[in-house]
Amino acid sequence: EHIAKGEYQPLAGRISDIAWDHESQRVMAVGDGKDSFGHFFTYDTGNSVGTMMGHSKVVNACAMRQSRPFRAVTCSDDGTCVFYHGAPYRYAAVLGEHVGFVYDVKYAPSDEFFVTVGADKKIFLYDGKSGELVRQVGAGSAEAHTGSIYAVAWSPDGKLIVTSSADRTCKFWDIAADALVATVAIGAGSAAPEHQQVGNLWAGDHIVSLSLSGNLNYLRMDSAAPVRVVTGHQKAITAAVLAHPQTLYTASYDGRVCTWDFAGSPGTAAAVEGSTGGVRVEDAAASGDLVALGSMDDTLRFVRAGTVAAASAVALAAAPRSVALDADGTTVVAALQDDSVVVVRDGRVTHADVGGAAHAVAVSAEGLVAVGFQDCSVRLFKLDGAVLAPTGAA
Repeated sequence: EHIAKGEYQPLAGRISDIAWDHESQRVMAVGDGKDSFGHFFTYDTGNSVGTMMGHSKVVNACAMRQSRPFRAVTCSDDGTCVFYHGAPYRYAAVLGEHVGFVYDVKYAPSDEFFVTVGADKKIFLYDGKSGELVRQVGAGSAEAHTGSIYAVAWSPDGKLIVTSSADRTCKFWDIAADALVATVAIGAGSAAPEHQQVGNLWAGDHIVSLSLSGNLNYLRMDSAAPVRVVTGHQKAITAAVLAHPQTLYTASYDGRVCTWDFAGSPGTAAAVEGSTGGVRVEDAAASGDLVALGSMDDTLRFVRAGTVAAASAVALAAAPRSVALDADGTTVVAALQDDSVVVVRDGRVTHADVGGAAHAVAVSAEGLVAVGFQDCSVRLFKLDGAVLAPTGAA
């Protein structure tokens, strides 16, 4: 059992970043707040070990020097970075080279330098001990980023950095040579915002960049595209259905639909394109190789199992709250948000009079339809083509 050593609330708002010192005694936390945008404290008691000041807006990231003398840096939406001496940590200087939001700051493994990136598409290199500007990395390069730079990470040997940008690329820079080494493009040339790169890390041999969509892109300098992309959900899952024993379809609150192939790539998902248009899926059903998705834009969409694109769509009078498919996958029964039930067959929608406010539906292999009502009752109907015939059973 893991017992918490301590719990602290250093800020009144969200925490954007955390850093430890090299003695594993002191922590700095930054983000949004009322009286302050960050705090220095000891991990075991929560006692203050410095004062964070100099910023007028939310602080996005922080870094601590991992050797003596103690140093720390923060970067903010106010367009500045603040350099601190410690410990205890105290304000030393404002670094004002950036214009616009400053998104990330990282110390080199050797602590000789630290680097900052921001919305002005620039990369600045500073002396890790004095905080003095060394130079702008890649200044004047024709291959520099064309969008805001959201994240930066150092190679383990401290010779290279990788930057991730809104221009949907990641770039590798040689610090000593002040030169671009390689560029990796994300999204196969697509201009979709979901391919913007908003975070990264370089851990050992693994270089990973985070897309706005939530995809994790594994990078290599010798490849112009990601060597692996890990896809998944970023919001709560609202529906899931097993299309056949090896394929699972899941949908999340943000309308993202993914298919999971347990046979080919266990644990790896592929996004279903054009599935909901970003609208939440309320329920899903599958039969044979057909998957039906009922979404909150009053639409029923169909996907063929094993594919990653919506095949067709049918407009409904209201959003479906419950969806069921018959055994051969030719007929869909749906309970809608307006308490009605419809039968969809061959693209045509037929209203079914079930005599009450329906909230849930299910279809058996024999074609019996169970309808759950608001009055807590369940009634059975026989599915005959596009008609629901009462059986008298309840």
